[in-house]
Amino acid sequence: GKSTLFKQIKILYSELRNFSVDERKEFAQVIHSNIISAMKILIQAARKQDEKFTSEVQDWDKHKLLETADANVLNSLWTNTIIAKLWLHRGHIQVQDALEYFMDHIDRICHSDYSPTNEDILHSRIRTTGLITERFRMGQASFELYDVGGQRNERRKWIHYFQDVTAVIFVAAISEYDQYLYEDSTMNR
Repeated sequence: GKSTLFKQIKILYSELRNFSVDERKEFAQVIHSNIISAMKILIQAARKQDEKFTSEVQDWDKHKLLETADANVLNSLWTNTIIAKLWLHRGHIQVQDALEYFMDHIDRICHSDYSPTNEDILHSRIRTTGLITERFRMGQASFELYDVGGQRNERRKWIHYFQDVTAVIFVAAISEYDQYLYEDSTMNR
């Protein structure tokens, strides 16, 4: 979506062309939270199919920092047949597509000295609220890029940022064509 494009432009064109150590630490927490939250959604969906379905992950705090031992628990859950079937039909539940990428790298992500790669950061998801600004240069041209929240309750805030705008980039995630809105489970994205 918009935030992923925003992060890609930061990597390619910002002055630092990278994320700071502090930003990477924040993204590590976000990624751990993304994994736990997505797994909890899958567990909840699995319990609708089998009320006896259980996993210790359902009791984890979504802000828990993952540890090496957690990788085994998550791998076991990920390879469960009910979870695997749900994953194939994930468009009907609000679960991040990036979970598959994170699970492919779960041992590295759960390591105690984990520092997210740029690709890890691009797969991470933080719900954008308000406005985030990034300044960058391409050749002799200077740009200011704004990332705005996309949920319905955020959209009314956009109008205040359109003075002196010379271009607008509309971004649509092609991978979300069969998913439903976060705020309205009856409306296709």
